[in-house]
Amino acid sequence: MTCSQCQKAKSSFKRHNLLAGMFALSGIAVLYLNFDPIPRGYDPSAAQLDEVDLAEFRSFTNVSSGFMKRVQAEEFNERPAEIQTAMIADAVPDIKKANDAPQASASIVDEVDSNETGTALSRLKSCDGEDAIKITTSILEDGLENLQGIPDYSATFIKQERIAGSIIEPSLINLKIRHEPFSVYMKWLNGDKGRELLYVDGENQGDMVVRVGGVRGRFLPALNLNPHGDLAMKESRHPITEIGIKNLIKKALEFRENDLQNLENLNCWIVDGVTFDKRECFEFIVEYIEHRPVHEYRKSIITIEKELGIPVAVKNFAWQEQVDTPDETNLDASTLIENYAYTNISYSRRLADADFDKNNRNYRFIK
Repeated sequence: MTCSQCQKAKSSFKRHNLLAGMFALSGIAVLYLNFDPIPRGYDPSAAQLDEVDLAEFRSFTNVSSGFMKRVQAEEFNERPAEIQTAMIADAVPDIKKANDAPQASASIVDEVDSNETGTALSRLKSCDGEDAIKITTSILEDGLENLQGIPDYSATFIKQERIAGSIIEPSLINLKIRHEPFSVYMKWLNGDKGRELLYVDGENQGDMVVRVGGVRGRFLPALNLNPHGDLAMKESRHPITEIGIKNLIKKALEFRENDLQNLENLNCWIVDGVTFDKRECFEFIVEYIEHRPVHEYRKSIITIEKELGIPVAVKNFAWQEQVDTPDETNLDASTLIENYAYTNISYSRRLADADFDKNNRNYRFIK
């Protein structure tokens, strides 16, 4: 082999090595950009099976959306005529005033007038009207009192909202909540997978810290956002300061207080025997007859678990004029505006201060 041939062979060998190296680096880059690393101390049970959670969430949504039909089949003959009309039509535009309907026995309210949640819930019965509001209020108050003794908890939070006129796909979120000081950590498990959010009341000048997920999160720094600012509220109907079961109870109690002042403009009832996330629950369902400023939603369904008397799911439906294309034949599906659920709730493991620290090595707020 001549010197010229040797030189050509060496050059060809170098080119091949260079190409091989480039391909290897490209493969590593693809893995890096698409792989969400599992940090040390990660607990797989804290963010359980995306598909299982969402499957149950969708199934429960479908059941509750057709809930009036199920109640109609079970208790149709026991309902006042105007309630039957609402069940058949799945709407209440022409329904008579609720206070014209026969009222449930006052003894039902007496049965739940107890400081012991378990005793009240063991006597829970399906009922409607003012009785249903008072029973639900009593149980929610017990639930709020129970939460006073729980400093923090973790859960899988499922969130679905109507944003800019369109209902978005459900987001599955690993959630940690601390009550004092109010603190929230969230990590998205689908959609913008890997997105993280941290908010601690009284810290970071009142801002929340957000790191986007996906490929962008590899390059972009974390952002400090005003929880009530336009950017923070662009993809959410409520600020982060309103999240959590305790806030949900307080809001529900406000609504029930308003309901008691507007009995002539609503129909409501309780249905027992509901199961969600393997928890025994009951549902409080309320529909409003005409749109008044005090009634933010046309209809609400709140699911309350019996063990602690806390809400685990809530669905709210808009008024027809608030959506672009309401479907009178499927009114609930076409006006669903908010759909939230808390699953895999754990109160037993105390959360550490590090769980709400942006410098936590298991988080990626700091590059």
